[in-house]
Amino acid sequence: MAILRNLVAEKWIGVIGENYTSNQLIFIDESAKDERRLSRLYGYSSRNIRAHKKVVFVRGRRYTILPALTIEGFVAVDIFKGSCNRKRFVDFILDQVLPIINPYPNNNSIIIMNNARIHHDKELIALLKGLGCYVVFLPPYSPDYNPIETAFSTIKSWIRQNHDFMKAFNDPIHVLLVACSQINSEMA
Repeated sequence: MAILRNLVAEKWIGVIGENYTSNQLIFIDESAKDERRLSRLYGYSSRNIRAHKKVVFVRGRRYTILPALTIEGFVAVDIFKGSCNRKRFVDFILDQVLPIINPYPNNNSIIIMNNARIHHDKELIALLKGLGCYVVFLPPYSPDYNPIETAFSTIKSWIRQNHDFMKAFNDPIHVLLVACSQINSEMA
């Protein structure tokens, strides 16, 4: 089964690479962090002395990042407390992504998403297609083919490295916005 999945994913990458330019692609996905996951994974201490740190044991508040990534970096970002549902996702597309999309074959004309259930809103997909935008879904179980996952990794790494900066603010949404600003055209 894994071999078949890899063959499907490789074929998908070939189709994307042969038919579309990087300027046409908009990648959309969501990622979440809770207070327990906002701290460093490693610490420093004197030689032969174990590093200790007090951390939150319970998950606490959950924050979700919902961005749209192009070759220019993040072109739209929504950060909010809680989890992402279909309504929140559709509102994000309508309010922040719709103004930047163009009919195919122009720039920003192809939206690529994974197969999460919230991404499969029939009315939204019909609206996007009606505007001349292509909607493409990743092969099943292939999140690693979405470059936005690398951006999420960069954001989470930045948060861990700048934990002291984060603690200086009472508003985690502001910190997450600063972390998202690290994703620019050079990194995209």
